[in-house]
Amino acid sequence: MRHLKTFERTLGKYRVAGAIYSYGDVIDFVDGEKQGIIIADTCGKRRDYGNKAKKFLKEKIKEGWGSSKDAKTEILDLGRRLALAGTGKAHFEAEYSSEQRWWDCIEFCYAHFDNDLVSLSGLRHLIFREEGNTERYNSTLGPYHFEDPGERETAKTDLNGNDVLMIASDGLEFNIRLLYRTSKELEEYYEAPKKIIKKIVYENIKYPVDQIRDSLILKLSDYLTGGFFSKDDVTFALVKKVIPNFK
Repeated sequence: MRHLKTFERTLGKYRVAGAIYSYGDVIDFVDGEKQGIIIADTCGKRRDYGNKAKKFLKEKIKEGWGSSKDAKTEILDLGRRLALAGTGKAHFEAEYSSEQRWWDCIEFCYAHFDNDLVSLSGLRHLIFREEGNTERYNSTLGPYHFEDPGERETAKTDLNGNDVLMIASDGLEFNIRLLYRTSKELEEYYEAPKKIIKKIVYENIKYPVDQIRDSLILKLSDYLTGGFFSKDDVTFALVKKVIPNFK
């Protein structure tokens, strides 16, 4: 049975708070010369896949992954490590449409902090700017491109004041969309999650991320642990830059 777990961390200049309600999602943190958050979303909501992905990430982070190089180097290095862990070779042998194994059906969402630079890899990054603008950052660069990244790059941005970064697996958006599954308006179907989350975040944007996280859990309980609308695994983290207390 899944249980909702919350977490809080301070990573360098950044405060992180979030929640996980999952069998197959994994979240872990890098805290070294550089800092980072990584969410691994394995297919099928399978506990065994989640456990193996969790072990993999913990081992690689302990070995130093993510803590010293730039974001692009680190995410491509993760792909090499994943391939070697799964097949023993530096490429993926399984066809996605055939028998899926834990190492070849993971989607990663990665945020890498290098002082004031925030680099993002994967999908479902939202930044809520204090002045009211909401920005969605998607990067086409992921671990699976390690053999041929081409021109793909991480997305780069920064956080200031009360700006809030949200990094998440696809579960929260999917669960909210279940409510709109019969809608004939595609825009409503795809934009509903952002609108609902945006309203809650902006009602609390001047508060610490721990409090924003708690408000999201309270107001989105139907999509987290509430039955029909909480079918998919959910993991999310909120990030704010720490503002020093000047005397």
